[in-house]
Amino acid sequence: MPSRSQLSRLWQEVALAKADAEPRLRFFQDEVRRYQQRLYLVPVMEELTDRVIEWSFITTFNFA
Repeated sequence: MPSRSQLSRLWQEVALAKADAEPRLRFFQDEVRRYQQRLYLVPVMEELTDRVIEWSFITTFNFA
Protein backbone atom coordinates (compact mmCIF):
# COMPACT_ATOMS: atom_id res chain seq x y z
CA MET A 1 0.00 0.00 0.00
CA PRO A 2 1.47 3.39 -0.95
CA SER A 3 2.16 5.89 1.79
CA ARG A 4 0.41 9.24 2.03
CA SER A 5 3.52 11.00 0.69
CA GLN A 6 3.71 8.61 -2.28
CA LEU A 7 0.05 9.24 -3.09
CA SER A 8 0.62 12.98 -2.83
CA ARG A 9 3.60 12.75 -5.16
CA LEU A 10 1.55 10.61 -7.57
CA TRP A 11 -1.19 13.22 -7.65
CA GLN A 12 1.20 16.16 -8.12
CA GLU A 13 3.62 14.61 -10.62
CA VAL A 14 1.39 12.30 -12.64
CA ALA A 15 -2.28 13.20 -12.30
CA LEU A 16 -1.74 16.97 -12.50
CA ALA A 17 0.99 16.96 -15.16
CA LYS A 18 0.43 18.97 -18.34
CA ALA A 19 -1.89 17.40 -20.90
CA ASP A 20 0.92 16.80 -23.41
CA ALA A 21 3.29 15.29 -20.83
CA GLU A 22 4.05 11.59 -20.46
CA PRO A 23 4.20 11.41 -16.67
CA ARG A 24 5.29 8.30 -14.83
CA LEU A 25 6.17 7.47 -11.24
CA ARG A 26 7.88 4.28 -10.14
CA PHE A 27 6.39 2.21 -7.31
CA PHE A 28 8.56 -0.77 -6.38
CA GLN A 29 8.64 -3.02 -9.50
CA ASP A 30 5.88 -1.08 -11.31
CA GLU A 31 5.18 2.38 -12.70
CA VAL A 32 2.08 4.52 -12.60
CA ARG A 33 1.53 6.20 -15.96
CA ARG A 34 -1.18 8.45 -17.31
CA TYR A 35 -2.72 7.80 -20.70
CA GLN A 36 -5.83 9.56 -22.02
CA GLN A 37 -6.59 11.03 -18.59
CA ARG A 38 -6.50 7.65 -16.83
CA LEU A 39 -3.87 6.23 -14.50
CA TYR A 40 -2.38 2.80 -15.17
CA LEU A 41 -0.13 0.61 -13.04
CA VAL A 42 2.23 -1.20 -15.43
CA PRO A 43 5.42 -3.26 -15.07
CA VAL A 44 8.64 -1.30 -15.53
CA MET A 45 9.86 -1.85 -19.08
CA GLU A 46 13.53 -2.23 -19.92
CA GLU A 47 14.97 0.80 -21.71
CA LEU A 48 16.19 -0.11 -25.18
CA THR A 49 18.11 3.07 -25.96
CA ASP A 50 21.53 1.46 -25.46
CA ARG A 51 20.68 -1.89 -27.01
CA VAL A 52 21.82 -2.83 -30.51
CA ILE A 53 19.58 -5.16 -32.47
CA GLU A 54 21.30 -6.70 -35.46
CA TRP A 55 19.20 -7.41 -38.52
CA SER A 56 20.45 -8.88 -41.78
CA PHE A 57 17.63 -7.45 -43.97
CA ILE A 58 17.44 -10.87 -45.61
CA THR A 59 14.64 -12.13 -43.40
CA THR A 60 11.17 -10.98 -44.43
CA PHE A 61 8.30 -10.35 -42.06
CA ASN A 62 4.62 -10.96 -42.65
CA PHE A 63 2.63 -8.50 -40.55
CA ALA A 64 -0.77 -9.83 -41.63
